[in-house]
Amino acid sequence: MQMRRLRQAFIAVIVPAALVGLTVGPADAAAKAPKVPSPAKVAAVYPHLAGVTPTVVSATPQTDDCLPAKVVKGAKSTAALYSASAPAAATPSVTVSAIRFKSATRAKAYLKKAADIMACQFQKMSLTFTSTAFKFKLKGTDQRVGLTTQQGTTGFTVAGQTLLARKGEKVVSVTAISGDATAPSLDPAVKLLKVAVKTAR
Repeated sequence: MQMRRLRQAFIAVIVPAALVGLTVGPADAAAKAPKVPSPAKVAAVYPHLAGVTPTVVSATPQTDDCLPAKVVKGAKSTAALYSASAPAAATPSVTVSAIRFKSATRAKAYLKKAADIMACQFQKMSLTFTSTAFKFKLKGTDQRVGLTTQQGTTGFTVAGQTLLARKGEKVVSVTAISGDATAPSLDPAVKLLKVAVKTAR
């Protein structure tokens, strides 16, 4: 039981980091931040998350060593974290986020460096991180990046899938994190990403 609680606490920490650098500053951007799918739409894809109240943050990404100002200055973001009661490959914790950049050029630059930004965020938390990039298709988007990840610390290693897609000046992402070293399935993540791309506006 103690090990299970430790894993849940650990995942609660690393899932926000898997937002590819979504550290937030003042919440003055909330009114103009892009939207993310409702809990009902998330549960339609991930039934085990039905009834889970997400942690939602709408704000301005804060620049730091991982997020250069020339890319994220003026961006608006929204993220929703759904923590599974027993995270596993079949029942992962899920985060869906959307960032609106000042231009499509900045969004493209951000997505191009997504893996590096993600690694930087984990390293700042003194966590190990590895990723393997892969391609996937999603109609109606301009650019896509898929990452199968492993992250952890001494005694803990968990796997995840992060899918990112750009449509114009917006970058939308879905991250699914298991409670062990087995990565979650891609299919539901792609399905939710499709919904998220349509929702972000």
